[in-house]
Amino acid sequence: PQSVEALSCCISRPDPSETYLGHDTAAASLGRRRWILFQTYFFNYFIFRDIMYSWVNSRVLHGAEYLDRGLLRSMNRQGRVLTVLAETDLMIAADLLREELEGEVPSECRSQGAGVLWLPVVGHGACQHRQEVWDGIRLFLSPASVDSEKK
Repeated sequence: PQSVEALSCCISRPDPSETYLGHDTAAASLGRRRWILFQTYFFNYFIFRDIMYSWVNSRVLHGAEYLDRGLLRSMNRQGRVLTVLAETDLMIAADLLREELEGEVPSECRSQGAGVLWLPVVGHGACQHRQEVWDGIRLFLSPASVDSEKK
């Protein structure tokens, strides 16, 4: 986006209800775009940058103490993890991570919710409020998937 568009979304906060005007309408598409830009440039810049970096710096943490050290990949290969990725996440290269992780998950584990839950047109930090995320987590944590893991 152009800086003028991003700045206007932060100065004039978009109404989140505009994103639910219907999935196929131009107004809803514009509303979703403005809401994603607002989240990206406001929430991530001010909240994540300031709070996360302050937390990391105040605890004097080094990269290995708060980054994955290989457990994600090994658990993914066993079908023991559900990774929720947002398409428009600018914090990580979500599309590349999706390709990597989806190729590692055993096919028999995917029907039980393991693997990658891909959320198109969603930004970083907006995943937890979506119904498909709750449904994916519920499926992954359901007793059926836990029972089959013990076998």
